[in-house]
Amino acid sequence: MDTTILRTLGFALAILAVLAAAPLLAQPTLIEQGRAALGRGDSDAAIEMLSKAVAQAPKSAEAHYWLGSAYGVKVQAGGMFAAAQYASNIKDEFEKAIQVVEGQNGAV
Repeated sequence: MDTTILRTLGFALAILAVLAAAPLLAQPTLIEQGRAALGRGDSDAAIEMLSKAVAQAPKSAEAHYWLGSAYGVKVQAGGMFAAAQYASNIKDEFEKAIQVVEGQNGAV
């Protein structure tokens, strides 16, 4: 009888643990958050989220691509001075995205 109670209790605790973790799994990724910020027209928030995404996953072509895109949106909104400030960032991020993809495909 004691083992049945312990098994039932263990099963109930396992279910509670899964249910408690479910909201954590539903959280959008940094890339998704950055893309959402771009969709809202908030390039500063997008750059912040996507910079974190690149820091966490430096071999993510997607993160580098979207960060470069966020810098591009910032330039479009900011004009000539923003272009001078962010042009190298855009180029660097797109080049990194290409390098990651080439590395995944075995290109030299």
